[in-house]
Amino acid sequence: MRHEFTAPITGIRNNASYLQRRFSEIPAEYRQIKFDDILVDCEILLHQVEELEYILGKSSRKADIQETLVFRDIVIKTMNQLKPFIRSEGLDPSMLSYRPTDAHKIRIYVDRRKLNQVVYNLLINSIKYADNDPKTFAIKVTAEETKDSFLINFEDWGMGIKKGFEEKIFEKGFRTREAIQKDVTGSGLGLTIAREIMREMSGDLRLVNNSKPTVFYIVLPKMLREAP
Repeated sequence: MRHEFTAPITGIRNNASYLQRRFSEIPAEYRQIKFDDILVDCEILLHQVEELEYILGKSSRKADIQETLVFRDIVIKTMNQLKPFIRSEGLDPSMLSYRPTDAHKIRIYVDRRKLNQVVYNLLINSIKYADNDPKTFAIKVTAEETKDSFLINFEDWGMGIKKGFEEKIFEKGFRTREAIQKDVTGSGLGLTIAREIMREMSGDLRLVNNSKPTVFYIVLPKMLREAP
């Protein structure tokens, strides 16, 4: 857990120090890259704080239920925020994709910050657990609906999840041997918290395919279309 906090802090410090020392020397486009990196590290740090608060039950923030266009206001926004991080991992941000026609499909009343935490967790996991060959990297997010629910589908072509671990990945602290061998940092609590958040909303988080692609569904009940 310590590394989860120190890594983004170190990144912010290093980039800020570099800009302070060489701001007038470097091209404007490279300065923008450094500013983007700082913003991504800030977002990562904020999410780590929220995760820690959730674990400890210390969050004093009241639920903020508001009407939200989920795909536009949460999914697309988070995807764009993570593009500099994808680039820093040696991966191609253009392989993070969605259908523009999905942008206005899901309008519900929800705690935007909590749902954002779930979306962020799924996307960051897909990036961290990408295959070693960067040419195979791809993440696709789409929206569907059933009679009673909206579905947000997260597909990636990364390491995948072995058979038999479909429910264990949602257990507190569980990490696969492959994740440990890949030296992916993390507390092993992200998916646990994400599922708990979704079930608090009367929805769910489900693994529906193990590999090539790995597919998770966020399930949002249509009853959330009604104002609280």
